[in-house]
Amino acid sequence: MVLNMGIYVLFGCLRPYLGFVLLLAVINFINLSTAKSANRAKEVGLRKTVGAFKGNLVSQFLTESVIYSLISFVIGVLLTWLLMPSFNSIANKDIVMPWSVWWFIPIIFISALIIGLFAGLYPAFYLSAFKPVNVLKGNLSIGSKSGSLRSGLVVFQFTTSVVLIIGTLIIYKQMNFILDKKLGFDKEQVLVVQGANLLEDRALTFKERLQNLPEVTDVTISDYLPLEGTKRNGNSFRKTGSGSEDRAVPAQIWRVDYDYIKTLGLNVSQGRGFSKDFVSDSSAIVINAKMANQLGFENPLGKKISNSQEWTIIGVLEDFHFKNLKEDIDPLALVIGNAPSMISVKLANGINYDAIDTIEKIGRTMFQRNPLSIHSWIKNMHKCMMM
Repeated sequence: MVLNMGIYVLFGCLRPYLGFVLLLAVINFINLSTAKSANRAKEVGLRKTVGAFKGNLVSQFLTESVIYSLISFVIGVLLTWLLMPSFNSIANKDIVMPWSVWWFIPIIFISALIIGLFAGLYPAFYLSAFKPVNVLKGNLSIGSKSGSLRSGLVVFQFTTSVVLIIGTLIIYKQMNFILDKKLGFDKEQVLVVQGANLLEDRALTFKERLQNLPEVTDVTISDYLPLEGTKRNGNSFRKTGSGSEDRAVPAQIWRVDYDYIKTLGLNVSQGRGFSKDFVSDSSAIVINAKMANQLGFENPLGKKISNSQEWTIIGVLEDFHFKNLKEDIDPLALVIGNAPSMISVKLANGINYDAIDTIEKIGRTMFQRNPLSIHSWIKNMHKCMMM
């Protein structure tokens, strides 16, 4: 029983939202104490016969409960300390036990004291209420008075356990969904360099210098990224020459450069992406499959659509998520344009500090006043998906 409470206390202390688990341990202790009341009945009867008062018995049972709680907390803290390295390895965390903090040990002691008193309060008063005459005659009918309470606690305990198990399974499936979900683009090994607009007309030079680095495979300049917090720009599109009976399709229109599709690993299902070899691509547009479907195109290549100007469709992208996963994929269009404050850099050998330092050094040589801030795409994308 002590080990059982110790494990419960361990998980209850590690995660505040698992306070229900600690509550289950308390209820389990109360149920076990009252269910085994027959084992203590003769003790209570004899002690009362020789002159013990109810207060003495209550103090004894509360002291026992507090001792159980202290032992359980010691076991819980030791298990936490021993299992912490394994937990950090699995969860990719760096959690440590705050032994050197002055309040840590007092908090453990006070918590054990409070939980011990709370868990032992009802059993103490229940056991100390036995009448010596009934006990010595072997009549423990008093125990039936607590039957409804014990039944209620057991029902609550099992209900809470079922809810926690179901919640754990749901969270497990959600985490697997997040980790295994195909986003439709390649987010690995990509850094986002922010503040590149401060370079003004030197942004293209900065991009070219990055492309010449052996650690870099592709570079693109665009403020529009499939990442929460980046730029968005909505508009409505119609088929060129359509009558008023054709409804407009609201869609995102992102200004990107020629290397955007390749850098982010977007998949072109029909046609092609942008290319400097085609002068006409300045008025070309690449749309996603959702937009092609809503426009009613079975074969959209070469078709013309318009908002404030006319565009020719040269390619169709497979749908990819550019909002959080709780929302549906919206129609999206890409056009060649200038959005220079963010540069995405695809690295050849993964995210490493040497590559980041090299990129920062190049940025500082080109703009001394405000060093560029570089954020890991993986970290940003993880934040985006948990929103």
